[in-house]
Amino acid sequence: MKNNVIEKNDKNPAEFQLQMAWNRAPKSKTYLSKDKKEIKIIFPGIWNKCKGPDFKDAKIMIDGQVRHGDVETHLKSSDWFCHGHDSDPEYSNVILHVIASDDDASGKIGIPHLVMRPAVSRAKPSATQEFPNGPCVKYFSGFADREIFDFLVAAGIERFKIKTEAAMEDVLAKGADKAMMLRIFEAFGYNRNTENFIELYRRFSDYETSNLDELTAILWGESGLLPDSSSDKLSPELKDFFEQIWKTWWKIRIEDRKRIKWIYSGVRPVNMPERRLAGLCVLIGKIGTNPSEKICDISKKNSSAQDFSALLESLLVCDDPIWNKYLIKGALKEPGSVLGKSRGADIIVNSILPVLSALARVRSDLRLEELCLKTFLSMKPLQPNSVTKLASCRWFMPPARGKNIILSAAASQGMIHIFKSYCLKCAHDCSQCSLIGLESKAEK
Repeated sequence: MKNNVIEKNDKNPAEFQLQMAWNRAPKSKTYLSKDKKEIKIIFPGIWNKCKGPDFKDAKIMIDGQVRHGDVETHLKSSDWFCHGHDSDPEYSNVILHVIASDDDASGKIGIPHLVMRPAVSRAKPSATQEFPNGPCVKYFSGFADREIFDFLVAAGIERFKIKTEAAMEDVLAKGADKAMMLRIFEAFGYNRNTENFIELYRRFSDYETSNLDELTAILWGESGLLPDSSSDKLSPELKDFFEQIWKTWWKIRIEDRKRIKWIYSGVRPVNMPERRLAGLCVLIGKIGTNPSEKICDISKKNSSAQDFSALLESLLVCDDPIWNKYLIKGALKEPGSVLGKSRGADIIVNSILPVLSALARVRSDLRLEELCLKTFLSMKPLQPNSVTKLASCRWFMPPARGKNIILSAAASQGMIHIFKSYCLKCAHDCSQCSLIGLESKAEK
């Protein structure tokens, strides 16, 4: 498990090579599916290392009709059923099944099957082999690093303004505290459990208390993550912790609700829901359930962007004497904060500053609005994610050039904004990109 993803085929090099073959398949070639459909690849999809189809957001022409969807690869067509994909809704958007051999199960699936022979190799691909350069490499290679940095910062400011506008709707409708808390809860879900943490916030909002012990019990109780405190599988520290939670929870719970279905597949141990929840409890202990005024007060005492960002970053680092060391199943190999500095910076940029900026606009507080933007611009680069990694591979030659360009949080956000506004909008069909123009024009 590396960088927040599971290397699904480390133990199956043959299937990995099949994925390599699909990812590198020439786009100029016309392929023929088992049922004689003509297949042309416009974009093979984004190679997915987590749970779900192997390639997401592919764009393929099937018998002259452009299709958008996912692609799944298997060594045998019957693996579709062996792996349970026929009853898994996560595979409902698969438009092509790429297989190394057909054992007469393909007709039962109802989607085209393309037989492709993988190379025989155990070599791991380079970054550009996994995510090949696009024609935009030629575009970006014509500019100096500083020029691209300035371009991305401008895009980052645009993304920040869009987030502020969206936050302002919530501030006007629900109030700044609820708008900020919702976004904080959402951020704790990471990619896999975002909707679950949003649901947890809805339940949490039904209670009216400022007592931290009760708030902690509500979060654990409503999450459905409370284990049996008498279990022999728990460490003594966790036993004591959960016994105290149960004592409070039984007294204050509103009703017995349907359990939230937490997702563990593809989640690193340190990011398991229990540790994220523990981090959220610590953060609420610091900022309370009405955080906007507390943070506004902090801004008044720290008028410079650097001081304000430093204090926010310190506020967002959360440590817990138990959960820094434990998972439900046992001790962590390497203890660490339940909310570290890098993840805290993400929450500041994506959750706190946009709501604070929106609140400043509602109040016509130009000082606070300017401070929010300056703080955003002063922050260091955010931790890389799947979008920034993919964009670096597609835009820059070599991809490591991105390290000389993504020098601030604003540039990181700008890269995401450009990627979503152009790459995703044209479904990675570079010939249709309105930023670069037709590849033929780029070559001219």
